[in-house]
Amino acid sequence: MSKGAQIMSGTTTVVFLLMDLVSLVEESKHLHNRAKAESTEELRQQTQELDRVLEKFTQIHEMLQQGLTL
Repeated sequence: MSKGAQIMSGTTTVVFLLMDLVSLVEESKHLHNRAKAESTEELRQQTQELDRVLEKFTQIHEMLQQGLTL
């Protein structure tokens, strides 16, 4: 293989490696953002569940308070 062909082959390899690297970084960013969104949704669901439990405890507390004052 001539020196020019070796240089061209090496250059082509570097270009494709750089393209793969850019693609990998973009995919990594996408996965990170999606993970944040999923984590946010899970936290939102947990918050809603805790709100429901708090509401039940508040109702029980109010009922007990009424029972004590009667």
